Amino acid sequence: MKVLVLDNAWPATPLLIREMSRQGIDVLYFAPESPAPRELGRFCRQQRSPYLSDPGYQASLLAVLEREPFDRLLPLCDELQRLAWNLPARYASRVFPQVDRETRERFADRRLMYGFARGLGLAIPRALDLPDIDALPSIGRILGWPLVVRGPQGCGGSQVMIADHEAAARTAFLRLGRHGPLFAQEFIRGDLYIAGALAEAGRVGQMFIAKVLETWPTPTGPSIRVIAVDDPTLRYLASGLFGALRAHGLIMADFIRVADGDYRFLEVNPRPWGSIAAAEVCGAPLLDPFVRLLRGASLPPAKVYRAGRRVTLFPQFLSARLDAGSFPRIADLPHYGSMLSSIRSLSSPLLRHHLRRLYWQWSSTRTR
Repeated sequence: MKVLVLDNAWPATPLLIREMSRQGIDVLYFAPESPAPRELGRFCRQQRSPYLSDPGYQASLLAVLEREPFDRLLPLCDELQRLAWNLPARYASRVFPQVDRETRERFADRRLMYGFARGLGLAIPRALDLPDIDALPSIGRILGWPLVVRGPQGCGGSQVMIADHEAAARTAFLRLGRHGPLFAQEFIRGDLYIAGALAEAGRVGQMFIAKVLETWPTPTGPSIRVIAVDDPTLRYLASGLFGALRAHGLIMADFIRVADGDYRFLEVNPRPWGSIAAAEVCGAPLLDPFVRLLRGASLPPAKVYRAGRRVTLFPQFLSARLDAGSFPRIADLPHYGSMLSSIRSLSSPLLRHHLRRLYWQWSSTRTR
């Protein structure tokens, strides 16, 4: 089997590519980073792509697709999924996962997904459309401050901003407006939980649930520290959502747990997520059965994972600290210890891959 992986240099991608290589898949990795034969290149062929924001990205991708045949196209982030699903039919038919048009529209517009989730009985935050920037004062009076300003997609938190007052909301509107129609959402205080799973035509197999302990950028960015939990209520809510969406492959949903213990649904994405390595560390295998599903096999029985285990994600945690200009610091010593489990899951080529990128990041921070 030949698979074209479309990526935007996500931290979890190397683990997935290593697993695909282990199962005998010929992988071409198409991403905006220089090929490294002794690192990720040990497990795949690599071709450097333009950045996704580059107007020439799609033409470059089509050139690759026309040059050689692939059994599957595997896009690994929201924007690449939307682009791949809208390719000419001879290529779009090979995209994994295959998603019907109505569901694709829900994934592309959070407002449609909220309506779908509400129809399933999930509680969601109150929200109002933001037709223009002058609507902010009245919307702020209705929903209260702080206010969440959202774009139509998730994209790792890049289309979400929390505004404490009207001036901040106007800044958020101007910054996010280029992504498409915006809406405002009430700010809900509570703990963030993720529920990730592997599903086959809506049948949920292995699931992993975690409470998010820290994100970066805070508070809307990807997770960098989590603790595994086993919550039957959240398992029931997430399983119902994934089943109704006829999920096929990896899928993850975010929920907020409020003071009374109830959950509010935030978003769902049909792709690998940044903290998926934590599931592997805690004994919830997702990558091996996902690759088997990609090859046409059925899902194996789910395994019981180790609830209560804390995982600090590598390299995400160190990357966040470098970005914040707070590495190293004594207060993080316990987190460095819990990060070892993430490091042990890496082979030497993948460890070199991450260390090289961290070094580049560290070097760039010194020149700021």
